[in-house]
Amino acid sequence: MKFYYYIFYRIMNYYSYPNKMDSKRHAFIITGAILLIHMLSILLIVSSIVDFNMFNIIRIDNGMIDRFIVIPLVALPFYIFIYAYSKKNKELINNSFSQFDNEEQIVRKRKGLFVILYFVATFLFLIASITSSSWL
Repeated sequence: MKFYYYIFYRIMNYYSYPNKMDSKRHAFIITGAILLIHMLSILLIVSSIVDFNMFNIIRIDNGMIDRFIVIPLVALPFYIFIYAYSKKNKELINNSFSQFDNEEQIVRKRKGLFVILYFVATFLFLIASITSSSWL
């Protein structure tokens, strides 16, 4: 979990607004979207392996309505979990943030490189899961 704290911290610092809560909201949305991308990628790969289209179960005749109904319903549990976890472990997260503030410049650059590699790997994992039906 400490790696996700660090991702949240780096996103929060990247989008530094005069109001600190705006930075936290932005980081909260992006971190939840990353977890959502991971979950949807795993579902796509599993549906390709099992040769069962899980997304046809939740389809409605009009595809436009699907996106506006299903995506928020799928995303909502992730954001509820992140919010509840952050409220429960607020002291631990704040201690981690203070440790991140005091780290050396070389360590900060190396960890920043890992965060960028993580974002690239997440994007590649998403592309691989989308195309998994053709190569599995």
